[in-house]
Amino acid sequence: MNTQQAAILRLACLLSVGFTVSGVALAQAPAAPVTTTATETAVGTAVGSGAEGFESGGVPASGQFQPGSLRLGDGNLVFTPMVTLGLGYNDNLTLAPTSAQSSSFISAAPSLVLSAQYGVSKYSLGYRAEAVHYNSYSDYDYENQEVAASGAHDLDTRFAFNWRASYQNQYDPVGSTDVSTSNKPDRYQASNFIAAGRYGAKEAQGNIEGEVGYYDKKYLNHRASTLGSDYASLNVVGRFLYRVGPKTQVLTEYRHTDFDYSLNTTNQDNTEQRLLVGTRWEATAATSGEFKVGYLSKDYNRVRKDFHGSTWEGGLKWQPLTYSTFGVTTGRGASDATGTTAQYITNSYVGLTWDHNWRSYFSTRVGLTLSDTTYVGGNREDRTNELMLGASYVVSRWSRVTGEYRYGKRNSDDNTYDYDRNLLTVKLDLAF
Repeated sequence: MNTQQAAILRLACLLSVGFTVSGVALAQAPAAPVTTTATETAVGTAVGSGAEGFESGGVPASGQFQPGSLRLGDGNLVFTPMVTLGLGYNDNLTLAPTSAQSSSFISAAPSLVLSAQYGVSKYSLGYRAEAVHYNSYSDYDYENQEVAASGAHDLDTRFAFNWRASYQNQYDPVGSTDVSTSNKPDRYQASNFIAAGRYGAKEAQGNIEGEVGYYDKKYLNHRASTLGSDYASLNVVGRFLYRVGPKTQVLTEYRHTDFDYSLNTTNQDNTEQRLLVGTRWEATAATSGEFKVGYLSKDYNRVRKDFHGSTWEGGLKWQPLTYSTFGVTTGRGASDATGTTAQYITNSYVGLTWDHNWRSYFSTRVGLTLSDTTYVGGNREDRTNELMLGASYVVSRWSRVTGEYRYGKRNSDDNTYDYDRNLLTVKLDLAF
């Protein structure tokens, strides 16, 4: 059996397994800068996403694509299967500055959701997998899998909480981090638990929100280069919101995160604290957003240089028409410099999107992301830009075709990290 046949067999196996295992909507983690490992914190975006969220690529869902479900037992249990098949072309697999390796590829991503609602509580349990085979460089093939459970509980008008627990067995694509020295993807396993609660009615003068989370990540191969990237983090967040208008709240937020790395010789253990002030608003039905600015400190336990400086994060959504939405996101922060000689990394970015539903069955998205990454103490600064163009066509209630083109470019003070990449993908979503 040649490598391509073996890869196709793996895709088929994943598809067959996918339709015999129940699953939950699995929110994807934010993408890390392509030149360093991800330093995920335990608490991030909203916890527990219910049974939705399996959109392919970055293309907005069109109104007529409505995945069906099977109701089980007394009807409280709902089972939702879906699979996404894809093919594409990547002209720079390893993000190399010169002599780029290119290949066409095929992919399969089955996902399944088992959801239920009992009184004021909603639960989900699920499984998602993704397998990618590169026709010209099978060493770069990878298979990602995730299983998760989540719950959302509105106990009364004043108190609600959500939670989510997940386990991932996944790969870092070759070239996406500074850690690996192998020509095969780095494989890791990670477990994550997040819980978030709110006290106070949604329309009350004041609200208190709290979050707690734990994240543990361990690499499974290439241990000579990946051992220093194993870590665990514990995150606690407190937030107070005060209403100053019918649709506007001001807020104060404090976050405390402890990072504990398995290998002490990396000197990466640190405590991160953020104190933020900002506003959350829904000025009109067409405009909503949140913006926070404040102070960030990363205090390392050993010889590394500490970071103390400004931080911000925010997003704005403007919907001038019911079928057209503009979005802006921005942020600045600091992360650990695993895999490099830098003391730490600072990153700032801004992202712009435009989603438009031209017809009930046809929609498009345009996106642009600009980021600046500085390796403090490493004599390196990267400026990375990415353009995305996407379109989605609904064939029927249970099938949809999406196409996406991405162009990425990085200019670095160290030209060994420069790259240009064109990525073209076509996907077919199939639902029950």
